[in-house]
Amino acid sequence: VWAQEEDRNQGAWRFVREALELVLPPGRRLRDVCRTSTASGAHASIGAHRNEQCHLVTSALLR
Repeated sequence: VWAQEEDRNQGAWRFVREALELVLPPGRRLRDVCRTSTASGAHASIGAHRNEQCHLVTSALLR
């Protein structure tokens, strides 16, 4: 699992994905846990941010 707080279109995911897939053991799949791609990268609501943060952490650790 690659986990990052940044949006999918920001952060390191776009740059490291191919390199990480090359070194995966046979039969393994790389999965990303990122915020959805947006132009602004910020929520207008702290509640929406907290909900999304909770979802990211849960997805990264429990799946």
